[in-house]
Amino acid sequence: MKDRAGNITKLAEMAQVAMVNGLEKRKIELEMEKTSLLDMSPDNRYSLKPGADFKADNWVNDYQHVNVELINIEIELKVAQATNLDLFSDGPEETAD
Repeated sequence: MKDRAGNITKLAEMAQVAMVNGLEKRKIELEMEKTSLLDMSPDNRYSLKPGADFKADNWVNDYQHVNVELINIEIELKVAQATNLDLFSDGPEETAD
């Protein structure tokens, strides 16, 4: 019975860590996407028309969507990290905010 309980605890902790890792990965991807949206340089070195196909409405909507998603992921990540501490730490620990 002790082994079973230990395995259940390990599986739960691994699932929580995987959730945190997934959220951290998504946050990095969104930060890269945001940086990419700000890159207005020409597609190639021969182009004389930087931004010729630029559609302001689409760009603003995309940038807004990425920012909102990034804020939501940051909140989810903080909650997941706090949950990890609540469930799997040995004692009370302070988190740096």
